[in-house]
Amino acid sequence: GAVLGSSIYAFSSMLLMVLVGLLLGAWRVQRGATMSSPFLLQCCALAVLGQFRSWDLAQLTFLLPAVPSGSFFLAESFKLLVAALLIVPSATLLGTIFPSLLRSPALRAPGRSWLLGLMNTANAVGCLSGALLGLFVMIPLVGSEASLKMIVVSLTAGSLLFLWRARPRRPTAVAALVLASLTLFYTARWRWDRSLLTCGLNVYFGRAEQGAPYQAHASSHLLYFHEAAQGGITTVVESTVVQDGSSVTTRTLLTNGKFQGNDADEADAQLGFSLIPSQFVGRFDRALLIGLGTGHSAFALKQLGYREVDIAEYAPGIVGAAATYFAHLNHHVLLDPSVRLVLEDGRNLLLTDRTRTYDLITTEITSIWFAGATNVYAREFYELARQRMAPGAVLQQWVQVHHIGHDEIASAIATARAVFPYVSFWYFGNQGMVVASDHPQEPEVGRDTYLASRLGGVGWRDRILRARLMSAEGVDAMIRELKPAINTDHNRWIEYATPRYNVSSHDWRTDNLAFFARR
Repeated sequence: GAVLGSSIYAFSSMLLMVLVGLLLGAWRVQRGATMSSPFLLQCCALAVLGQFRSWDLAQLTFLLPAVPSGSFFLAESFKLLVAALLIVPSATLLGTIFPSLLRSPALRAPGRSWLLGLMNTANAVGCLSGALLGLFVMIPLVGSEASLKMIVVSLTAGSLLFLWRARPRRPTAVAALVLASLTLFYTARWRWDRSLLTCGLNVYFGRAEQGAPYQAHASSHLLYFHEAAQGGITTVVESTVVQDGSSVTTRTLLTNGKFQGNDADEADAQLGFSLIPSQFVGRFDRALLIGLGTGHSAFALKQLGYREVDIAEYAPGIVGAAATYFAHLNHHVLLDPSVRLVLEDGRNLLLTDRTRTYDLITTEITSIWFAGATNVYAREFYELARQRMAPGAVLQQWVQVHHIGHDEIASAIATARAVFPYVSFWYFGNQGMVVASDHPQEPEVGRDTYLASRLGGVGWRDRILRARLMSAEGVDAMIRELKPAINTDHNRWIEYATPRYNVSSHDWRTDNLAFFARR
């Protein structure tokens, strides 16, 4: 995910290349290509080691002059090629092991049919336990870097064990031992460049967009690195630039190299996710924030006067980063006794905790094109959220306006409108916001002034008044005209449609603002 991106297409490419490698391995064995067990395992160890060494360096391929830009088809084809180079060699060799065992002469001996069943059972148990151990034990405890090294060491040790049982001639044994020693030496010596691995060059093919530039220059350094099965790799990068003769330092939060938030220009948007919908909330008893980010939105909810704030955050790395490296921005909001943090997907929280209702549900998860993000952009999510909303409650849904087209934004708006009778579209802090409710969105007299004063911002009231792009009536007219697709759990239209804009050089932000402002 960090190297090739986190879209549904990137993950499909990874899976495809694994299956291609396994197919090639089985095909080689079927064609009669055989290797001795010690040599096969040593080749597997070298292939995994070579793959390990390539993971961080693969980011640099997105800086090559030949990298296609502007074409989604060519860009995904290039990622497919990179996935093939990274994955197929090791998958092919590893995929040779089990078919080679199935061709063993030992299986042809009379009375040995039970051995075939035992081998298949062992293979199935190994596949299942490997997946479980990798996701829930090895990566959480030691990370994928050390896990891959452990696999290399295990394969090398297995090759030496088979070599010892084979009792080869002395020159063969010496050569095998030298090769194994070199493998183990470089396994211990090589380290990933974590800044390079998580720089996010793959996201926009080397272009610095939306606060996620390649962080390799001397004025940037990696402050935080956290890896988990849920959430991927979370990093915090501190960058210093010179503006108007003075140095400005910014901390940026990223997931798999993709921008999530910072303590500079994104602060207004993080406040807006709480401020804009709060104009229409009936009561300020309890709010739910789906997606913690830097924690600035959670702090804003407390500043606006919500007595209780629930936070649903899926990635533990995000929680650690917000609590440590963005505490100056969120004022240690996670330590507030009225704030409840749940390490869970926001939709699952709404589904399982049926005793709590909310006056505000505000969502600011990662980019809309991340695989799985459509779970909170689907009609079924809005139906669930509406069941958990108190009378007079409001829902806010973040929608990006950059690297996305009119149809996709319209779909996100129309999907919310398919559930809520009143939906409006706002633009505040350079971000789009869908505000949905069961009641007309007419704020109480003086509510905007009151909310602005709670946040202590200068000029907030005027900015709120200018932020609405489409009223509820405008949204209804837009839906009648465009007839957008409704995103559901069954078609997941947004998840497949939005990634194709990442390589587009068109200024979609300006285009989208002009398009929806006319509605």
